[in-house]
Amino acid sequence: MEKFPILNKEDDFVIYYAPLNGVQILDYIHTPYEGYSKESLLGYANRGIKRSEDPRAFDGDLLRINHAQINEGILNLILQRTSYFIHQETQGKVGENRESILPPRDCANTLSVSALTVTIDGGELYLWLGEKSAKVNVIGGGELQLLPAGSASPDDFGDLHATLRETIEESIRYQLKEGLEAVLKRNLIRKVQEGSYTAETYQQVKDDFAIINPGEITAEFTRPPIELASKVALLKPVAYLDRYKARNPWVLYALALAIENQEIINGIKAHKMIAQAGIPGIKGPEFENLQPILLRKPDFEQWYAEKKEKIRPHARGAITVLMNNWDYLLDMYQSCFHLREEALSSIARGQ
Repeated sequence: MEKFPILNKEDDFVIYYAPLNGVQILDYIHTPYEGYSKESLLGYANRGIKRSEDPRAFDGDLLRINHAQINEGILNLILQRTSYFIHQETQGKVGENRESILPPRDCANTLSVSALTVTIDGGELYLWLGEKSAKVNVIGGGELQLLPAGSASPDDFGDLHATLRETIEESIRYQLKEGLEAVLKRNLIRKVQEGSYTAETYQQVKDDFAIINPGEITAEFTRPPIELASKVALLKPVAYLDRYKARNPWVLYALALAIENQEIINGIKAHKMIAQAGIPGIKGPEFENLQPILLRKPDFEQWYAEKKEKIRPHARGAITVLMNNWDYLLDMYQSCFHLREEALSSIARGQ
């Protein structure tokens, strides 16, 4: 049994415990946390003033970890409402005892969730990482991040899996199917109306293309949430970690997806095509690309050594958990895929 916490100051993460047996939320305090210093509250107020001047600024509700304790592999949490602006203002106020699982008073200590997402293809296991798009990410553009990863919010209370499901859905919900290009071409007339095309071009295309209905994209080229849920072969908490310098604790999950690798890669291509076509309400993908990394230990260790500097701290901590618990986690992934195939085969034989 390893001794915890495991500190890696150079790579900016702390592993408090791995592997976990579960996560339990003991209490949730709905009223906002009020233990911040006057300095932090003043900075928070100033951010609010700037927000009124810049509509792009966003201050969403987040969850503060007031208390965290691990008993027999179960992570017990007490959570309280906080916000993104105060998280930005207090990030890095880690206190004197940086290794402590308990947060300093003047710190948002916001809870995040992420996953080691694994697929199986040709009998081999693959870990998925995404290269964050510099176009849509202020922080970390061009770096590799876990897929999925995101901050938990009070709206997700009672089901921390919700953030994971939402983030993974955003990344792989689109499907590259026959007919997508033809549907997107019908968006030309909308671009004409917005001034993207000349009057002459408009006359050339108006008889051939109709205004696209965004619902057509949703209906034909996205996965319904229930379909995506049916592809989840495993979703289990495996570790509790934190940023050493920034203070941003997160629960790491093991996520197994029964989706072929090429299907995921094609999905990000479809998302880019749809976003570039200017369909209302559809933003560009968070990731420039998604990368499956083969989970053969010598090859994986060499890949990590070569790419380490390009990997986000959260992902470096998660990969360290993977390498420290290699046999345990890979056996768990292999087993869940095997059991899924057995169940499907049994149903097919019964029919």
